[in-house]
Amino acid sequence: AALGAVTTFHQSPTAPASAAFVEAYRATGKPLPGEFSTTGYVCGQVLRAAAERSGGNPAADWGRTRQALFDAPVETAFGAMPFDPRNGQAILDIHVNEVQPTQGGLVNTVVHTFPQLRDPGPDA
Repeated sequence: AALGAVTTFHQSPTAPASAAFVEAYRATGKPLPGEFSTTGYVCGQVLRAAAERSGGNPAADWGRTRQALFDAPVETAFGAMPFDPRNGQAILDIHVNEVQPTQGGLVNTVVHTFPQLRDPGPDA
């Protein structure tokens, strides 16, 4: 990572919503989680919510499960994740990160968040 580099992404190890996941991940002796570790965990959180909201079998009535995911956001390591009824896509916070020095080394640090961005297309 280059000191001062600026990026945008829906995941950051310093985003408030990811704090518990980052702490648990680091407790295993691993460094900060990257996008693949966090995304995999979030996928599991969404699958769990789908199972819980469908009574344990999301595939039995996919229409009901889909509607249950549209009805309320899923709390994830990315933050509250609602789904767009127009296209089923996740609506996510997008973080502006700057690589900054910390006691643990250089880290993508959130400097601004654009909350709950969705695909802007009319037929997205």
